[in-house]
Amino acid sequence: MAMQLTHVVGEDSGTDAFWGLSLLLHGLPGTRIEQRVVAIGRPAAELPAIADLTRVARWDISLGVPSRDLRRVLERQCSGVVHAWGGRAAAAVRAVCPDGLGLVVTISDPADAADLQKWWPLRRAGGNPCVICTCERVRQRLISSGLPREAAVVIRPGVDVDGLRSPGPIVTRSDLGLGVETEVFLTASPPSREGGQYYAAWAMAIVHRIRPDTRLIVPGVSREASRLGRLFDDIYCPEVFIPVGDRYSPAALLALSDAMLFTPLGDVPTGWLAMAMAAGVPVIGTVVPSVTELITEGVTGFLCEPGLPHRLAIAIREAMESGDELGRRAAAARKLAGRLFDVGRYVRDHEQLFMQARDMTCLAESQRFSV
Repeated sequence: MAMQLTHVVGEDSGTDAFWGLSLLLHGLPGTRIEQRVVAIGRPAAELPAIADLTRVARWDISLGVPSRDLRRVLERQCSGVVHAWGGRAAAAVRAVCPDGLGLVVTISDPADAADLQKWWPLRRAGGNPCVICTCERVRQRLISSGLPREAAVVIRPGVDVDGLRSPGPIVTRSDLGLGVETEVFLTASPPSREGGQYYAAWAMAIVHRIRPDTRLIVPGVSREASRLGRLFDDIYCPEVFIPVGDRYSPAALLALSDAMLFTPLGDVPTGWLAMAMAAGVPVIGTVVPSVTELITEGVTGFLCEPGLPHRLAIAIREAMESGDELGRRAAAARKLAGRLFDVGRYVRDHEQLFMQARDMTCLAESQRFSV
């Protein structure tokens, strides 16, 4: 009999979570694991299209009132494992999850460490669940905030390299009004204050004065994206910026980009960075731990200090004028990505953890009833 696995996602589970969920939905063997998804509120557009999807009402964690809809959904699952994507989804599960279910949490955003006390521990009885961290930096932040070291394991994101090579609906440069000789840069989605897209935009405005045939594609929808729109109008060169919202897939945008500007001010999720590396797109980033865990200056990319648009502009110019060095570093990053972000490994590691969570829960229940 197949194990029941229920994924719980929320409106702020994040882009990285939805990419990972899609890989598991398509990769885990259906003969051994029966999957379904519970979505709290209205998650982002990246939520994969699936048949077994249950929507429940949004839950305001600040009110401390558990979601009755979520409680009813989880109570109907008498056995198996619940997999919460992100700290807020985990907090919702913690409030309503009945005994008898194994629990696994995936954390891709280092900011979730600040709210650890809201969602840990998840179990009222028995052992604590496993927390999957998508990078070592996330794990370090969680442990520093009080997560038991033995509860955290690192499983790096999986990147579908075949999907990057065949991105589905293709967007061409002419679709975006770009010329063949235009130097095209890309930022991560969605824009956020911590993500540093604001400084990437400032830097590109500076670079544009020196290299007029440059453009910056800004994907994603957020409050920060609206702020960037006002910036574009204020700096008198709005033609440099191409906001595309959620119209195109990451693979399609990476396929037409000459470089990725991954310029956070602090630790952020690194799914876009992993995809750029795997696609062989050169990376120009900032020196923060979540970036330097993957990108090394002079080896796999170009790095500069965060929050300094003039210094970033210099790094962009140096990268684009580096000749063969640009391709060498991108190739090194792609080789590293092949080792770190293998989809098969990603799926196998998750399957093993889900089975362990089920077995540990069954053991705890048998011991409880034998006393």
